[in-house]
Amino acid sequence: MTLSQPALALGLLLICTAGCDSTTGLDVDLSAFTQIPSLGELDYGSVVPSADYDYWEYRLAYGDAGFEVLGSAGPSAREELSAELLAVFDTVFPVFASGQACLPGNCYYYIASVRNGAVDAWSGSEGLGAFLGTIDAEADAILLARAHDYHWGSEKNTAAIRAVADGYELIVLKTVEFCDPVQTNLYLLYISAAGSLAERQSAIWERESGVCI
Repeated sequence: MTLSQPALALGLLLICTAGCDSTTGLDVDLSAFTQIPSLGELDYGSVVPSADYDYWEYRLAYGDAGFEVLGSAGPSAREELSAELLAVFDTVFPVFASGQACLPGNCYYYIASVRNGAVDAWSGSEGLGAFLGTIDAEADAILLARAHDYHWGSEKNTAAIRAVADGYELIVLKTVEFCDPVQTNLYLLYISAAGSLAERQSAIWERESGVCI
């Protein structure tokens, strides 16, 4: 069975100790965090990649059915790319993709970039890490977390971020079991400036038996 939100909140409240936030089950002060926006509302202009790319896009790919541009940045604009370069740019996809956006994995996120006339695609935790370089903006940490298959909800208690020493802390979700039960956990995730990740705390957020996805 799936716990209703009131039942879930009560369960979290019962296991919370002093200092624990009853809406998350984690030992955090939620007021110290800001809410993570949707990927379509992220400040892509704050991202400083590891190299001077002329233009890049963060895309949601739908298998063989094309892609949607969620955000873009760079000193150049899409309209400034030549027709020949744009034709290549719009057909580039990664060889390997992760950061699944839908189950059972038919769509995924990736970055397409242009630099000095060369087109590249970046996906997965290693690819995004190489593209981003130093994690020195909230948007960097959010994109890297998504590449590691973490996701977030529409409320602050499942979608939050703050700057800490040498990195960022995020409150995010991750599905860890996919079949009987289906289970999603809530994490206090640390991402260092160097791009390493550590799950500092966790709590079961949702669990449903007898189903698979």
